[in-house]
Amino acid sequence: MVPKSIGKLKHLRYLDLSENGDIKRLPNSITKLQNLQTLKLSYCEDLVELPRDLKKLVNLRHLQNYGCDSLTHMPSGLGQLTYLHTLNEFVVKKGIDSTGKQHNRHVGGLNELMELNNLRGELSIRNLGYGEDASLEYKDAKLKEKQHLHHLKLLWPERSGDHVDAREAADYEITLESLQPHPNLKELSLIDYKGVRLASWLPSLTTLDTLLLGQCEKIENVLPLRQLPCLKSLQLVGLFSLEYVSDNNNVSSDLLASQEPLMSNLQSLELRGLPNLKGWWKDHHVEEEDDSCCSLPLFACLSRLVIEDCPKLTSMPLYPYLKEQLVLVKASLKSFQQTLMMSTADSSFSPLSNLTSILLSGIQHLQSLLEELTRLTSLETLYIIDCPKLKSLCPAILHLTFLQKLMISGCEEVDICDNAGNST
Repeated sequence: MVPKSIGKLKHLRYLDLSENGDIKRLPNSITKLQNLQTLKLSYCEDLVELPRDLKKLVNLRHLQNYGCDSLTHMPSGLGQLTYLHTLNEFVVKKGIDSTGKQHNRHVGGLNELMELNNLRGELSIRNLGYGEDASLEYKDAKLKEKQHLHHLKLLWPERSGDHVDAREAADYEITLESLQPHPNLKELSLIDYKGVRLASWLPSLTTLDTLLLGQCEKIENVLPLRQLPCLKSLQLVGLFSLEYVSDNNNVSSDLLASQEPLMSNLQSLELRGLPNLKGWWKDHHVEEEDDSCCSLPLFACLSRLVIEDCPKLTSMPLYPYLKEQLVLVKASLKSFQQTLMMSTADSSFSPLSNLTSILLSGIQHLQSLLEELTRLTSLETLYIIDCPKLKSLCPAILHLTFLQKLMISGCEEVDICDNAGNST
């Protein structure tokens, strides 16, 4: 507990109360510290509210409140702290209905951000509402004028198992439109957004390098990824309605759109919990021809790829230049096989020859290691987990001469090679 007498430290400029789990409230006397410039409260997990008169800390530059998960709202008048550079999290009042209206004069709405144009770094906004009234208030926050913000995280309350009808989905879409950030934004995260469509302003974020869409269960179409030329990291998680990633209908559209490889700066791609995702393009089917991999676009800089719980995904760009990691969990091996077998302009280069780590888990039809694995001359780590039909590791395993870590777990029928390279 912070004593009320702390207000007597008139010359205090820096106060760090981080990771004090027993703090639920701060004494209002703390607002007498007129010279305070930095207040650190991160990971005060039981903190439920900030001092009512926080606006009196007129010289405050940094309010670090990351990980204050019990915080219920922000105090009215926060917007008067115009020197504020750091505000990790803004919490919209819990229990608010779709109108977005606040009735407690001590509770600040999102429009408190209106004049805080010196904010920089990361800002998370939690417990967002939805609907026309909410969108009007949120528009007054003028996120578009926050040119120094690099990472914006927008979180709506979780609605697990709660049906979202078409009218509510439209209300979410209206709200997201009102939260347009400055084009300088580098990272954007949308969590528990329940609209069907993404905002029209997304393609304007031409310097965006990181995009996370998490538990956005109603989204049917991802934005035109070709209009985000700087994108380095893309995470699509829990998009239950998503069937195709590209806004183009077919492979040819992506090939004709640019002479450069697809998403030429993308380094990390995660596709997790996408049960209805069928492919990257709507009109491409891998079964049409055996050598279809020859005409597929490829990721030129992709170093890390995670595909988890995407059982229907069979068609996507190839990834011959992976270096860091390939993770396939309850996923098809089709794109992996196509990448291994593809031909390249450089005859001296073998696809995936720079890859250092592979994890295969829950691959129900895997019976033996792919013969093409012998080409993975840089592979150091191989994990194979819960592949019940896997019977043979040989002869492919014997050619992985750089292998340092090998784990086989939950593969009850697998045989280990003897010294001659035969299964035992």
